[in-house]
Order: sequence, then C-alpha cells, then structure tokens
Amino acid sequence: MLNFVSSGTYRYHIYVAFYYWLPNGPVTAGGSTYQCLDTQVRVENINGVFSPVGATATYNPGDSFGWDNVTLAQVQANQTYVLTANVAHQCQEDLIAWGLSPSTPCQLAGIEIGTEGYQFQQLATNWYTLQFGTSEPDFKISATSPAAVNVGQSGTTTITISALNGFTGAVALTDSPTSGLSCGSISGASIVESGTASVSCNATSAGSYPLTITGTSGSLVHSATSIFNFRDFTISASLPASISVGSSGTSTITLTALNGFTGTIALTSAVSPAG
Repeated sequence: MLNFVSSGTYRYHIYVAFYYWLPNGPVTAGGSTYQCLDTQVRVENINGVFSPVGATATYNPGDSFGWDNVTLAQVQANQTYVLTANVAHQCQEDLIAWGLSPSTPCQLAGIEIGTEGYQFQQLATNWYTLQFGTSEPDFKISATSPAAVNVGQSGTTTITISALNGFTGAVALTDSPTSGLSCGSISGASIVESGTASVSCNATSAGSYPLTITGTSGSLVHSATSIFNFRDFTISASLPASISVGSSGTSTITLTALNGFTGTIALTSAVSPAG
C-alpha cells in the first residue's frame, strides 16, 4: 500500500476476487436464481476501523451469489502485505453462506485484483508479485488405532476418507495385515467423495500389530496405518523338591503381564492321580 487520503465517512477494500460459473445449471437461494458466484478475500477498513480477520458477509450484486471474507487484519502506508485465496475453498464457503450444497461443482471464470470503496481522495496500491498454483482433486485417508484388548477379543479401526479440492470420485479400500493379525472384511469398502468405513481384527498372541489400509481411486493412491494392541499373560509354576509321603511340598506360581495386561486373574488347581 503506497498512500491513503480519507475524506469524511469512508470505506475501502483491497481484494482478490474469484468469479465462478456453475456448470450444472442455475441454483436458487435467498429469493434469487443465478448461475454465478462472486467471492473476495480482502482487507477492509470502515471509517478508520479495520474489520477483524474472519469477518464475512454475503451480498447480491444482481447477477451472482456474492460472499467476502477478511483474511488480512490491517494495512499501513509504505508496507508490503500478502493476500492469499484458495479457489476451491472460496467456492465452497460462498455456497455454504447462501445455504447451497458445498458439493455444487464450480468452474473458475475469472480473477480480479484491485481496490474499491468510496469517500476517499486517494488510495494507491502496487501489486508487486502475483503467484498462481493449481491443486488437483484428491482425497485424504486416516485410520484410528483402537484401544488395547485382550487376546481372543477383537479391536475395530475407523477409516475416514476426506475429499480435497472438489474430489468426487470413488475410493476403494483394501487392507494388509501384518503377520499374526487376522482381520475380517472392511465394512464400507467403497466410499464416494467422503465417508467412513471400519474393519475388526484379532490376534492369538500378545503384541502390537500394524494394519495398513490403502485407498485407491484411479491413479490416486494413499495409505494409513492403524496399530492394534493385544494383551495377555503367562503362567508358570515351580516344581517342589522330592518329599516323603505324608509331607507337604510348595509350588510357586508366577504370573507375567504381556503388552500392558492389567486384568484380574483367578487361579484354580486340579490334582492329577499319581502316575
């Protein structure tokens, strides 16, 4: 920002604007039907007070659904600042603000940078550097690690697929258990866009077992790892020294927890006939 000279009651915005076309046809909200969106990220000053970061507003320019959000807190003369906007994010937030489905497809139709406002004598800005990048539709995969259970019981992991940058494809899920881990079929093994699935596993020996879950959609492949923990205990008993008939002997019983076992163990004994 180079210079600003105010005059009475005023406001101004320095902004980056995205304009969108809705290829699936017009939509209706707030009593208006349009096939376009108009969004801005901006720094905003109203009568000398800068709007806080996160402030948003909808507006109706008469041909599109408008939405703006403040992403820069304030500017001063002779200083350099950065305004950043994400194409997919602006589209989705505009749709949400107007009560429309955020999955409505958007096509970017135009980009504008500039300043606007009223009741000021001079507002000069220089845009030194413009950077554009593209983000292809993609998805993210994550998996929970279930709480530890005892050997003989099952643990269940929840798998979450999250769409990124307007991703709308189907994700096929597969799993790769490590040796010693036995898993059932994945419940919800095909997810369109975003959603959750689950799979249960068990083991016959105490330990920590990683399970790799892979999501595939065309050329997109991502994996996540869940850790299953199974607890158990071992028992051993010492053999007393030889004793005479009519005398008593003592055996020491030792219990050892495995992989964090904390349960209560009930002991019983059974006497075998002398051989």
